[in-house]
Amino acid sequence: MSTAVEAPAVRLPPPPVWRDAAPPDAALPAVALALGIAADVALAAPLGLGAAATCAACVVALAAVHRRALDTERWLAAGAALTAAAGLAWRASPVLQTLDVLLFAVALGLLASAGAGPASLTAHALRLARSAGYTAFGAPPLIVHLPWSRLRIGRSGRLALAMARGLLVAAPVVLLFALLLASADAVFSLRLRELVAIDLWSAARHVAVAALLSWLAAGLLHAGVLASGAELPWRPAWLSTGAVEAAVVLGLVDLLFGGFVWIQVRYLFGGAHWIGTVAGLTYSQYARRGFFELVAVTALALPLLLLAHWIVRPAARGRRLVLALAGAQVALVLVMLASALTRMRLYQAEYGQTELRFYTTAFMLWLAALLASFLLSVLPGRRDLFAHAALLSAWITVAVLHAMNPDACIVGANRSARNGFDASYALTLSADAAPALADTAAGLDPGARERIEGELQRRWLGQEDDWRTWNLGRARAVEVVGGER
Repeated sequence: MSTAVEAPAVRLPPPPVWRDAAPPDAALPAVALALGIAADVALAAPLGLGAAATCAACVVALAAVHRRALDTERWLAAGAALTAAAGLAWRASPVLQTLDVLLFAVALGLLASAGAGPASLTAHALRLARSAGYTAFGAPPLIVHLPWSRLRIGRSGRLALAMARGLLVAAPVVLLFALLLASADAVFSLRLRELVAIDLWSAARHVAVAALLSWLAAGLLHAGVLASGAELPWRPAWLSTGAVEAAVVLGLVDLLFGGFVWIQVRYLFGGAHWIGTVAGLTYSQYARRGFFELVAVTALALPLLLLAHWIVRPAARGRRLVLALAGAQVALVLVMLASALTRMRLYQAEYGQTELRFYTTAFMLWLAALLASFLLSVLPGRRDLFAHAALLSAWITVAVLHAMNPDACIVGANRSARNGFDASYALTLSADAAPALADTAAGLDPGARERIEGELQRRWLGQEDDWRTWNLGRARAVEVVGGER
């Protein structure tokens, strides 16, 4: 007599927690496929209106996913992403467009991933990492967990599925017979090539790109439909210390910075006479030396301050001393920033403006804003406000740069350079500089004027109209060149 052996129970992993306690909408794969196809059609180099439209479509899709949970933070993230997308259709500068792409990626990642707990820098970083992970690998789980058993299609849907299956089966059969008949008759082969004029390599490339973009869109939408992420894990005990260690580190760094600042005060207020007689340097030598090193020191000091504040236990003795040393270091770093800005001003007066110098100056001013935010938020114990201030100041910085038009500012600043206007460098700038270049060329000698006008006409005259690459900066360049004819 045989006895049935009961199979051991298999413990399945718990299903994902979906927003509103419901599985993902069956329409999400279709939305992802539509986004991928639209992106393949709209994206083209150089980036312009097509890229802006694609980015806006992604924001709208994610906003629709979050339609029942669009809080203030998500509205701000969506607004930042849309302004970054608009920047792609505004300025033609590669540097500005790179900043637009970075800002869009950060804003979209924060929009896609819900947060829980305090909005610290660590929380934002984990949210971005979560969105990136789901974008890369979230498509298969989305497809697997769709409610296929509850999917109902009508008579037209069944007919469409049957026709699709028939096409898949018929495609290789028809292709085989077509190749054999084309080899048998040259006239039939010619007529067949005229009838089916398809670039197979181009078609395969479009299919591959659309599939990749659809995969990424599905993963991003998957991150959007999941419920709020878990709260941040508690800090491990071995990562927390007393105030003595942090005070020693900050105190020694403050002494080093203080000695440097004491010397810098003489540089800042001693003038050219002190530099020449005591330091043995000319103004240009002084300005050229150590600028980028000072920027690096300033950029590294802020993470050190944040780490020192985070690692000290809130109830540790001497925490106030750590806060005081941190505040003193911020003041010293601000003086070093002033020294770096003075060096840059002197260097620009001697050698003119460039993209590297312009954007490095903007980066220093943003660092100054972050240091001021550190004083007003982190030291009083509001690290969450610092995270918001960092993101908001980054968005404001990018928006101000777009409004300033850095390439045009560079051309305008170099008109009065001591060593003369550098036409060769100016012609390497983007289309945003074309109107300023045309105005500058009118006041130059005939040879330089003809060179600038000829190069502008070569680059922008008769440009092919393509709505995907349309950009306001490039459109104005074409308009300026067309008006000069």
